Amino acid sequence: MSQARFSVRTAVAEGFEFWRANVLRATGPLAVALVGLTLLLFGKTVPWILVGIALYALAGVLVQATLFRIALSDEGGAIASPGLFGIQWSMVETRLAIVALLTAVTLAFGLFSAGVALDVLGKALAFASAGSLAAPLDESLSALSPLARLVYGLAALALVSGLFVLNARLSMAAPTTIAEGRVRFLAALGASRGATVRMVAASFLALLPVIAGQFLASWYVGKTQNPNATAWSQLIVGIISTFFYVPISVGMTSYIYRRLKQGAHQ
Repeated sequence: MSQARFSVRTAVAEGFEFWRANVLRATGPLAVALVGLTLLLFGKTVPWILVGIALYALAGVLVQATLFRIALSDEGGAIASPGLFGIQWSMVETRLAIVALLTAVTLAFGLFSAGVALDVLGKALAFASAGSLAAPLDESLSALSPLARLVYGLAALALVSGLFVLNARLSMAAPTTIAEGRVRFLAALGASRGATVRMVAASFLALLPVIAGQFLASWYVGKTQNPNATAWSQLIVGIISTFFYVPISVGMTSYIYRRLKQGAHQ
């Protein structure tokens, strides 16, 4: 799949329309996600927090699997129906869980590598400016020249952009795996060839509600003295992410997958 053409606006619109038409068909997994998120943020003991993490991760797979079953129901005949309220576990969910784990590991490694690269660059710039690495990195960076700060800022922006591009390109792994009935992780990178810029733009637009929610949550936490402000604000962000972004992303990536597949056959 390559050199496909699709409108970013249409892709995002397809995602929102898919959410409107199908989000309630994943009521079961979404309810599990809400319980898990609540335990994760408000659990008073480590065991309850761990249960919350497990439930939230499980629900994430179930939500995506349920909605991908709907979005890609016409791709082959091996995709079963979403089931009662979207609660079931089969090879579809197992493959999707494997893809989610591989994606998380890949992005975590990319984030770690970006952090190491920025740390090395920061120390190199600090040494070039002050001739010493004795001061902590944050203090050394504050003493950098305007040009050195610009270099560091541009490097940080480039690395973050690279991670965003990687995440956008890997987003094809889930629909490709579901449609083809086998784990297709690395193939997702090749599948998005020729459409990277459009995919990044569509992913960013779909993420805007989550980004805005996180920004407002951080602002609220900084303004209030309520000790539970962080937990409540993150609960709201989690709801936006799970109940809105995930279904929108499934609809959007399924649409893009079809367009990429059509482009490969042209």
